[in-house]
Amino acid sequence: MNTRQQHIDFDRNYCEHYKPVLGNIRADYCALGCGASERMDAGRKAGQPNMTPCIGGHNATDVLALCPQWVRRSQEHAKKRADSIEQMFRQMELSGPAISAWREYPKPKSDRREVIQCPVCNGRLHLSQSSYNGHVHAHCETAECISFME
Repeated sequence: MNTRQQHIDFDRNYCEHYKPVLGNIRADYCALGCGASERMDAGRKAGQPNMTPCIGGHNATDVLALCPQWVRRSQEHAKKRADSIEQMFRQMELSGPAISAWREYPKPKSDRREVIQCPVCNGRLHLSQSSYNGHVHAHCETAECISFME
C-alpha cells in the first residue's frame, strides 16, 4: 500500500471486534467472543467471500445474518492506524542511518549492546546486535518512539 487512503481502505475491511492474538491460532479472534473461526466457516459455507464476516463483511450479502455483532471499523480508527504507520516510517527514516552506521558487518563475533542518543527524539536508544544472525534490536526509552526487532 502506497498511500494513506490505501491504508485507511484496507483497515476498514475488518470488523471492529476482530482482534487476532499473535502466536495463538486457537484463540477466538473476536473481542466479543463470537467465535470468529466458526463464523468465518459459516460464511464460506454460505458462499460468501473468504474470511467473511470478520474480514470483508461489508461485501457480504447479509453480514448481520452471519454475525449480529458485526460492526465495520470506523474511519476514525482507520485514520489513527494510518497515522501510526506514517509515524513508524518517519521514525525509521530518521533512525535508519544511525542504526546502519552502528551495525557491525559482517555479524559480530560476540553480542553487542550500546545506548546512543536517539536520532528521532534525542532520548536514549538501546541497541543490540546478535552474534548468531547479525540482527539488530532497537528500543527507545521515550514512549511512542522507535522500537523494533529484526
